[in-house]
This record gives sequence, C-alpha cells and structure tokens, in this order.
Amino acid sequence: MKKGIIAFVTVAFIAMVSCKKDNKSEIVTLEIYTVQTDGENFAPDTMAYYETTHKTDNMIQKTEYYYSNGNLKGIEKYHYKNADTLPYESKYYGPDDKLLSYYVLSYDKKGNKMMSAAYDGSNDELLRRETFDYDNGGHVTAKRIKNANDETQRIYTFTRDSKGNELTMNVVNVDGSLVATERYQITKQDENGKWIEKYGIVNDVPKTFHVKK
Repeated sequence: MKKGIIAFVTVAFIAMVSCKKDNKSEIVTLEIYTVQTDGENFAPDTMAYYETTHKTDNMIQKTEYYYSNGNLKGIEKYHYKNADTLPYESKYYGPDDKLLSYYVLSYDKKGNKMMSAAYDGSNDELLRRETFDYDNGGHVTAKRIKNANDETQRIYTFTRDSKGNELTMNVVNVDGSLVATERYQITKQDENGKWIEKYGIVNDVPKTFHVKK
C-alpha cells in the first residue's frame, strides 16, 4: 500500500514539474531615448523611459512602466477567462498599487482587438473608447479615440512594410486635417525582419530612438 502511495506521489510530482517546464516565460524590454542631433548627424542620447512586458506561453501577463531613473510609474495587469488566450480586461495600477483605471477588451473572430473601453478605477466612469482597423495580415491600420458619448475625437493611421513594421503614424482630426506625422527609420531587425532598433522622426528631425531587448 505504501509503495503505491509513493509511486503515485512520484508520478504526480514528475507531471507537475513537466507542466512547469512547458510554460514558456518571456520578458521584452522597450527603451525610449531622446536623440542628439547636429544637422545631418544624429545619435541616441539619454533614456526618456522604459517598459517591460511579461508573457507566459505568449500570453501577456503584465507591463511595467518606468521613469528613466528606474522608478516605477505604473503596472498594467491582464486578466483571462477560463481557457481563453486573449485577455478580456486589463487593470492599471500606480506605484502605490492603487487601481487608477481599467480596460474592457473585445475582439473579432480572428482575434484582432476591436475595442478597448477605458474606465476610471475609482468610480467606474467610462472615460473613452478606442476602436481599431486591420489589414489582411492582422496589423493595425487605424486607431480611433472616442469619448464617453462615442464621438470620435482623434484618429491615428499607420502605414507598414511587408513585415508589419510601422513606417509612418499620422494623427488626424475628425475633419481629416493633419495634426502630426511621425515616420520611422529602422536601423536593426531580427531574423524575421521585425524591428529591434529604430528612430522616430518628426518634420525630418529624429526625436526618439526605440530599442527592443
């Protein structure tokens, strides 16, 4: 009888260890730097801020936002239902772990995020909605910012290369007038052609330098 119990416990322990090994954890860090320029030459200067995104089995768990000095600005935590692989909600906390806001997320049949509704964490008041358009490759081509009355306030449009990397971002008013444009110059890519390092350029002047690690 004791041998049976020992054998059962051993098998259960091995199974538990095997399950843990199957869980693939990943942390991606995004660093944003200001740019120093002297006309034609430019280079990364000081860090403006950075963020770390934590994933398990390719499912995002949380994103931590930091000031350049390393102090925590806030944490966004993602929540899932049952066996869903897409989060239905995220909650944003301040550095004191106080809930500041939360977001209710919805998707289409392809798994593309179609809407994010933002609520005040203190009183559940609807603050705004964001809706998204996609191309055939599942890349965002437009994002619309709407107020609590579902009125569009601002539109962001994106152009991309064949790998899905952003080439330009345009900010426009609801009447179609252009507010701002930023284009991106990719300086380093991974083996899949996805950007690792790039400059953000406004009015032909490099303003930011982005690094993924």
